Amino acid sequence: MDEVGEFEKLLRGYRDFRKKSSGEHSTSRQILPEIQSPAFMIISCSDSRVVPEFIFGTSPGEALVLRNVANIVPPYDTDAPYQGVAAALEFGILALSIKHVVIMGHHGCGGITAYLQKEREGLSQDDAIGKWVGLLADAEQHGPDKDKTDLPRQTRMEHAAITYSLENLRSFPYIAKKEKAGDLHLHGMWFDIRTLDLLVYNKHENIFYPVIIAP
Repeated sequence: MDEVGEFEKLLRGYRDFRKKSSGEHSTSRQILPEIQSPAFMIISCSDSRVVPEFIFGTSPGEALVLRNVANIVPPYDTDAPYQGVAAALEFGILALSIKHVVIMGHHGCGGITAYLQKEREGLSQDDAIGKWVGLLADAEQHGPDKDKTDLPRQTRMEHAAITYSLENLRSFPYIAKKEKAGDLHLHGMWFDIRTLDLLVYNKHENIFYPVIIAP
């Protein structure tokens, strides 16, 4: 398929969407709320294979999704020049009163692969990827799997990126305050794109455990 044909696929998808949306009682019109009031904010990797709305079966308006390389939340820093993640958190938690924030990592994360590769070669501050994944420099030694030598380092780092971001969320004063009051709940999850298994982080035990699927 040539480049024009690839792009046309998006337009065909839109035309199909509009056809399904035609008419006063169409399904598509009914599922697009005029005012959003999501209960969840999901911070996931930008990997094209990991689509939270698809994985969790959420409808439009139910989840505010922020995607970036390796699902990283930088630490609270009012002097940082660019505050894309912080701005999204403020919007979701303070403006929309979201009750649950999920950090969602996944197997085979390209951002983690880039970190491990750049670690071997020397993290460069001359490119955006190097600067971004360089935030994970101290994550592994505090990660839940730091002593589990039976796990691939890639997996240990994927888990560590999740717990690192959870701790960084708590560095935001308004997030820490809301969590302490029970008005906000923070969750960590790791999705295996090979098996479709989902692991959930338990802060008290400092482990990831699988979600059990009923037979």
